[in-house]
Amino acid sequence: MVALSLLGVLMLGSDPAASSVPVQFRGMSLEQALSALESQGLAIVYSNALVKPWMRIRTEPRAGELEQMLADILAPFGLRVRRASESLFAVVRAEPAAPVLPAPGVTQVPGSFIANDERLEQVVVTASQYELSRSTGPSLQSWSGTDIENLPDIGDDALRAVARLPGTAANGISATVRVRGGEPNESLVRFDGLRLYNPFHMKDFQSIFSAIDPRIVSAVDVYTAGFAARFGDRMSSVLDITSLTPPAPLYHEVNASFFNTSLLSAGRFASDRGEWLASARRSNLDVWYHALSHEPGTPRYEDGFAKVSYRPSDRLRVTASVLYFADEISLATDDVEERASAEYADRYFWLRVDQRPTDFLEGTTLLAHTNLRIGRAGVLAKEGVAFGSLDDQRSFDIETLQSDWSWRGSERWLLQFGGELTRNRGTYHYEDHVEYDILFDTPGAPGDTERSRAIQAAPKQTREALYATLRFGVNLRLTSDVGIRWESHAMSPRLGARYQLTDSTAVRASWARMYQSQSIDELQVSDGLEHFFAPQRTDHTSLALEQRLPGGIQLRAELYDKRQRHLRPRFENLLNPLTLVPELNPDRIQLAPEHGHAHGLELLLSKSPGEALTWWLGYSRSIAKESLGGSEVLRSWDQTHAWSAGLNWSTVRWNVSAGFIQRSGWPTTAVMLEQGEEEPARVVTGRRNAGRTAMFRSVDARVARSFALDHSSLSVFLEVVNLLGRANPCCSAYEIDDETGGLELESRHAVPRIPSVGFLWQF
Repeated sequence: MVALSLLGVLMLGSDPAASSVPVQFRGMSLEQALSALESQGLAIVYSNALVKPWMRIRTEPRAGELEQMLADILAPFGLRVRRASESLFAVVRAEPAAPVLPAPGVTQVPGSFIANDERLEQVVVTASQYELSRSTGPSLQSWSGTDIENLPDIGDDALRAVARLPGTAANGISATVRVRGGEPNESLVRFDGLRLYNPFHMKDFQSIFSAIDPRIVSAVDVYTAGFAARFGDRMSSVLDITSLTPPAPLYHEVNASFFNTSLLSAGRFASDRGEWLASARRSNLDVWYHALSHEPGTPRYEDGFAKVSYRPSDRLRVTASVLYFADEISLATDDVEERASAEYADRYFWLRVDQRPTDFLEGTTLLAHTNLRIGRAGVLAKEGVAFGSLDDQRSFDIETLQSDWSWRGSERWLLQFGGELTRNRGTYHYEDHVEYDILFDTPGAPGDTERSRAIQAAPKQTREALYATLRFGVNLRLTSDVGIRWESHAMSPRLGARYQLTDSTAVRASWARMYQSQSIDELQVSDGLEHFFAPQRTDHTSLALEQRLPGGIQLRAELYDKRQRHLRPRFENLLNPLTLVPELNPDRIQLAPEHGHAHGLELLLSKSPGEALTWWLGYSRSIAKESLGGSEVLRSWDQTHAWSAGLNWSTVRWNVSAGFIQRSGWPTTAVMLEQGEEEPARVVTGRRNAGRTAMFRSVDARVARSFALDHSSLSVFLEVVNLLGRANPCCSAYEIDDETGGLELESRHAVPRIPSVGFLWQF
C-alpha cells in the first residue's frame, strides 16, 4: 500500500535558569524571556495577540527588580506591564497616540485575563472555540507550547494538531479530520480571512499533509459549534488561520527536517508603517523515497506565501498577499500493479484593506482571485480485482469580494455585519474505464463488470451572502449573541449566550442552523455524477460549562447535538480506501443517507500557562449515525470513546512534549465470498458497520534544545510519531486468489513508527 510505504520509508542535559542565576536575555524570544522571569518568581499573564513568536530581545534590561526588568523588556515592542493583582502582572499594550488597527488576519479573540476588565468585543459567546497558538499555553481556549511545531506530528503540519481536540476523528494517515460526526469537507479553512479550497498536499492520495507551513502561522482558531454568522457555507467546523506578523527591522528563519526544508524572511520599512513577509517550503520526501524505497515513484510538493502591508495612516492599512501550493506525484506499488500520477497547482491572490473610519466603526474589505489546477492519470491493472484506467483534468477560477465590519455603539453592544460575493468558473474533463474481476453484492456497489465514462462539464456559479450579528451585554454577567446569515440558497440563524455564574464558573450555550452547498470544485464526476445537489443542512446545539480550578487547572465540559438533513450522496471504499485510484475499485459504494445525527459529551482538563510544565487531558463519548434505506447505521468514522492527552515542559533551553491519542476502533462490515461457479466472483456483505476494528492508540514525542548564538538562535529537535510502534488497523486489501479461487484478505495498518530530526535557525 503506497500511502503507508510513503510514510514507512521514513522509519529508516537540562540547564534551566534558576532564580539565583543571572539570565542573559539578549537573543531570546520575548516568550522565552517571560518564561525566564516566571522561573525566577514573577507571575505573568499575557495574550498571544500581543506577544508574538518573532519578537526578540535586542538589548539587555537594566539590572534591578524583576518588575523593572519586565518593563524594560516589553518597552521596545510597544507593551507595558500592569499589576493585575497583588502578585500577578499582566502584559498589555502601551496606550497608543491614535487608534491602531489589528494586524492583517487578526480578529477579535478573548485576550483579557481579568473578568471585571473585559470589553464587550472581547467576550466570546460561541460555546466551542479552542485556540491553537504559537505562543500561548493550554487554558480553557488555548493550547500550550512555544508554537504549533512543538506538537509531535507527521510532516511539520499546521493542521494535524486539530485531531488532538475532543470531538475530532482522524485515521492517523490523513491530515484531514472529521469534527463531531461530520465529513472532512464540512470544515471551513480560512487564511487571513480568505477561504481556502482543499488546502492539502497529495489531495487524491489521502491528503497526507496540509499545505500550510506552520512557520507562517501565528495562530489557528478552531470552532466546533455555533460559529459566528460571518462564517458560512460549511456546517461542522471552522479553522481560522492567522499569518505571522513580521518583526522590525529584519527577521529570518531556516528550517529543515526529514519532511521539509523551508526559508522565511520578514521585516518592516517606512518607519514601521510597512511590513513584509516571504516564505518558501519544499518537501524532502522525494529524496528519502528514492534513497530508501524500492517502489518507483516521485512524491514531491512545495508551497509559498508572501505578503506586503502598508499603513498610510493610523486608520488605514493595505495588505497584498499571495499563497501557492504545488504537487508533482508519481507513485506505484512494488509489483507495479497499481500506479498513478497527479499534478496540482493552487494559487491565491488577494488584496485586503483594513479601515477604521471612526473610533466606533472598523472593517475589512477583501478582493481575491483563486486559481486551482488538477491533473491525474492512473492505471489499476490489479489482477483479481480490476483492470482500471483513469484520466482526470480539472480547473477552476474563483473571484471573491467580501467585507466585514464591526460597530461598537456603547460598552454594552456590538454590531458585526458584512457580506460576500463570489463568481466561479470550472471545467471538468474526465474519462474512465474499468473491467472488474470481482463484484460486491451490496447496495450502491457496481452491478456489472464493464464501465466506460467520458464526462465533460463547464459549470458556473454566482454566490451571494449577507450577515449581521448583535452582541449585547444584558448585565455584567450575561452576554447574548443573535445572528443571521443570508446566502443565495438559505437563511441561517445563529443564537448564543454566555453567563458568568461566579468569578471562576461560566456557562455557554449556542444553537445554529448552517447550510453547505457544493463548491465549484466539488462536482462528483469521478463517481459518475454530473449535477450539483441542493444544500445540506445541520442544526447544531451545544451547552458548555467552564470552570477554573485551584492550581491554574481549567475544566470544560460540553454537550452537543447535531442533526443533519438533505445530505447528498457520498462514496466510500468498503474495504480499502488507501489505494492510488479508489474510485476504480469494485468495493466503491454509493451511500445516500436520508439524514444524520451525532451527539456526545466532551471533557477537557488543562493546566494553564505560567509554569514550566503544562498539560491537557481530553475525553469524548459520542455516537454518529445516519439513516440508510430506513435503517439507522453507524457512520464509518463513529468512535464511541476517544481520549487525548499531552504535556509540554519548557525551559529557556529545553522543550519536551508528548501527545497521546486512543479511540474506539471504527465500524467495519463483514464480507465473504459467495459460493458458486459464476464469473465474476461475488462478495456478499453482512450488516453494514456492525463490527469494529481494534482500538487505535498512538504515543508521539518531541525533544528540542535551543542554543543562544550571537544575534541569532538555533534549535535542534528529535520527534517520533507512534513511538511504541503500535500496529493500528485501518483497512483490508483484497483480491481473488488465482490458485484457490477464494477471497484473499490482507489487513493493513496505519502509520508505523516514524522518526524525524531537524533544526530551526532564527536570526
